[in-house]
Amino acid sequence: MGESAPELTVRNAFDERHGYALCPAQPEVAAYAVRLVRAFCARYDAAEVPSLMLEACGWLGFEHGSRHEKTAGADLSAGCRDLLSICLCAACRTGIEAAGADPTGVARAVRRTVDAEMRDGVRAPSAFPESLGEQAAQALRRHRQALTEQLTLRIAAPAPGRGSF
Repeated sequence: MGESAPELTVRNAFDERHGYALCPAQPEVAAYAVRLVRAFCARYDAAEVPSLMLEACGWLGFEHGSRHEKTAGADLSAGCRDLLSICLCAACRTGIEAAGADPTGVARAVRRTVDAEMRDGVRAPSAFPESLGEQAAQALRRHRQALTEQLTLRIAAPAPGRGSF
């Protein structure tokens, strides 16, 4: 779906789009997820399908390099892979800024850390505060947590009487 709507995909700090990953911060993506659950629940009642499980109610990261391919052989540190998984699309930039950080500064810090690992072999720290700074890391966490919680609640609403969200 990301190939047909690239403006709705995850976008990393290098402005590369992850065509396999729709960004849940995009209002159209959230609305689509709700419509899918609503349509499924209209077709199958809670007696037939008593629970639903959401596989990905958040961002698919760098390691999920396509629908099926993984990037295990890339020899990047876990910290570097995590940094490359941060979405900086327009919706996420707005959310990160609202949560208290400068998204341009986040992108700059990600690029600096990833470049140091790729060019100089300096492994990226495993914790975001060490790469982004404490304030930016906390803002990113707040943005992601709030969005995931809100989206999960929105998706669960059209599925009353079902568990396992």
